[in-house]
Amino acid sequence: MKQFSPASVVFAGLLALALAGCSGTTPEPSESPSPTSAAPTSSAPPTPKPATSTSPAENLEPPQMPELATEFSVAGFEAFVEYWFDAHNYALATGDVELMMDVSDDRCVYCLNHELGIKEIYEADGWIDGGDVVPSSFFTNMAELEGGLYQGNFTLKQMKGTVYTAEGDVDESQVFDPDDYDYEMRAYHDGDGWVASKIDLWEQPDD
Repeated sequence: MKQFSPASVVFAGLLALALAGCSGTTPEPSESPSPTSAAPTSSAPPTPKPATSTSPAENLEPPQMPELATEFSVAGFEAFVEYWFDAHNYALATGDVELMMDVSDDRCVYCLNHELGIKEIYEADGWIDGGDVVPSSFFTNMAELEGGLYQGNFTLKQMKGTVYTAEGDVDESQVFDPDDYDYEMRAYHDGDGWVASKIDLWEQPDD
């Protein structure tokens, strides 16, 4: 059974020109049509619809990275962790993993595993309802580790979630395990912002 838990989204214009032939006489000026103004049109943005047991989510607004999350500081690191999981939760709900992977290093096994798992579900026309993970209770001291990495520890709360197949059946082979977990993220700052390099259960060092 695969456990989907912390442990493991030309128009071409055509102009026609009418050419009038010369008849040798000066034509009477024709009456110009009165100019008309086009009525303004407005359309409301599509209504976001969360996933249900019968349909995937629609029109969800992607998360925006706050400026703080790019800052090289304790507060910046913690804001980045929160944004990373916002992007992860958006990927769960929509199948769009781009935002999550844009801020993930290609050595991040957790990131790659979740990218693959999410894409497999949506490419098979399935979807995910719920399953969000929410970080809290941070501890970050900004002590530089080997390779220019910095580590933050936090509690990761896994919410209940369900994977559905294209036929609308519950996929029992992929489950979420609601619970609280002790986690860590290691990341580096590339001058423009943070990049996640490792996300994993935190193993408290032996005394």
